[in-house]
Amino acid sequence: MKSVYKPVVVLIFFIYSAEVIFLVLSLKKLIANKILLN
Repeated sequence: MKSVYKPVVVLIFFIYSAEVIFLVLSLKKLIANKILLN
């Protein structure tokens, strides 16, 4: 059972990591835009 679920867990982890990185980059862009505008 564990050997079957491991690839799924790894896939979910990678998708979660990608989402977090995307959110961080979006926040950085927003902060940079606010600093440039002000």
